Amino acid sequence: MVELDGKGLGYFTQFETVTRVMPSDYLETAGWLLFLVDMAQLGKAIGKKGANVRKLADMFRKKVVVIGDSSDPEAFVRNFFNNVDITGIEIIDIMGEKNIVLTVSENDRGIAIGKEGERIKAAKEFLKRKFKATIVLRTKRSMDSGYGVESHGIEAVAEAPMEQAAKIEVKKVEPEAEKKESEKEETKETESEADKEKSGTEESETNKEKSESKEGKNESKES
Repeated sequence: MVELDGKGLGYFTQFETVTRVMPSDYLETAGWLLFLVDMAQLGKAIGKKGANVRKLADMFRKKVVVIGDSSDPEAFVRNFFNNVDITGIEIIDIMGEKNIVLTVSENDRGIAIGKEGERIKAAKEFLKRKFKATIVLRTKRSMDSGYGVESHGIEAVAEAPMEQAAKIEVKKVEPEAEKKESEKEETKETESEADKEKSGTEESETNKEKSESKEGKNESKES
């Protein structure tokens, strides 16, 4: 059980009074109150057609979110983002600190981040408390559109798409190939010019020899 101050204890008491379920943890943001409950008690806590959640929202005058708790980080992330199209979760353990890479569809990127980043920041806080983990959000765009995966940090700062990076690399190679082709063409042109000059020189020398030979014959006749 998480340690509670007076305010937190008040939230827990009111939550239990309305839902008949004791939460395992909670988090308050500017506009949200998020409660973790045992997964087996999730339906009961939410109430029929979300009746308990609406009642709590009226009491606290904030948006109330009830999340199924789990001791497994991947299961917890899936529960936390249960209305998001998750295409992949990768957990990397580095010296005891877990790095969770969450990939979601491009269409659900905004839902995963939340208004002004509240949802992703809440996920970061819960994961830090429970698992000493950090989270990175990645968005996978439709492959039909010709884009690949785009990465975002907690503040949802976009990096270059992988497909775009691949195109940039191709662009770097293409000019080099074109340069080589250009050099080949220049070499051919140079060789062609050289052949012409050589041919012209040989022809000139031949004409000169013929002229000299003709002059020599004319001198012999005169003699």
